[in-house]
Amino acid sequence: MIMNERPAIVELSHVHKQFHKKTVIKDVSFQISYGQIYGLLGPNGAGKTTTIQMLTGLMKPDRGAIYVNGSDVIHHSLRIRSHMGIVPDADELLDDLTCLEFLQFIGSIRNIPKNTLNDRIKEWLTIFHLWEHRKFLLGSYSHGMRKKVQFIASVLHQPKLLIIDEPTNGLDPDMMILLRDLLLHLKAKGVSVLVSTHHLSFAENVCDQVCLIKDGTVCKDGFISDILRDTHTSSLESAYANLSNSSSEGDKINDLLTNW
Repeated sequence: MIMNERPAIVELSHVHKQFHKKTVIKDVSFQISYGQIYGLLGPNGAGKTTTIQMLTGLMKPDRGAIYVNGSDVIHHSLRIRSHMGIVPDADELLDDLTCLEFLQFIGSIRNIPKNTLNDRIKEWLTIFHLWEHRKFLLGSYSHGMRKKVQFIASVLHQPKLLIIDEPTNGLDPDMMILLRDLLLHLKAKGVSVLVSTHHLSFAENVCDQVCLIKDGTVCKDGFISDILRDTHTSSLESAYANLSNSSSEGDKINDLLTNW
C-alpha cells in the first residue's frame, strides 16, 4: 500500500491531453486540500469533463501526473475509485430497475452490510423526497429525480472524495439549495469535494477555491477572495469575464444591435 506523503487529496501536475491531434487540456495543474470544496469552472467544452475522466482513471493523460490521496491514478485507478463518489454529467441509470433495487445493487458492489445499507437508503431517499417513489422504475423518473438518485448512489459508501460533474444542470431552485446545503455539511464532515460547473454563482456560494479554465487552459486558480481581489471585481462571474476576455463579447453584441 502506498503511504500518503502529500498535503493534498488531489494533485494534478502539468497535465496534457489530445484528441485527434487537437490539444484539449494544456498544462493544467491544481491541488485540492483535504476537507475542501473545490470548483473546476468554465464554459461547455472547456475541458472540465475530460479532466474529471483523467482524475477518475477513465482516461490517461498524454503527459503530466495525477495523484489522489498520494497514489498515482494511472497505476492505481481501481483502488482509488473504490474510495471515490462520482456523479457524472449524464443522468444514465439502469432504467429497468426500481430506485430501491438500483441503490441496493450499488450498495452490494460497495460491500456495504445489508442492514446498514437499507438504513442509509431510507435516510437518503427521505431527505430527497423519494421514499414514496422507491418502487417506481427509474425509467419513469424525471431528470431531477434521476440526479438525486445518482447523488445518493455516490455517497452510500461514505467516500472521502466526492466528484460531481455539472451538478446544477436541469435542477430546480429547491434542489440547488438542498445540494448546496448537503455539500457544505459533507465538507464539515471532512469530505473533499470537486465540483465541475459553468454555474459561477453556485460555485461562489459553496467553493473554497476554484480553478477557472477555458479552452483547456487555466486562466486562474486560488481562493475566491484572492481572485476577486486580484481582478478588482466583486463576483466570480465578473472575475471570469475579466480573465477570459468574455467581457469583450458584450461590446460585439452592442455593435450588432446598434441599428435594431
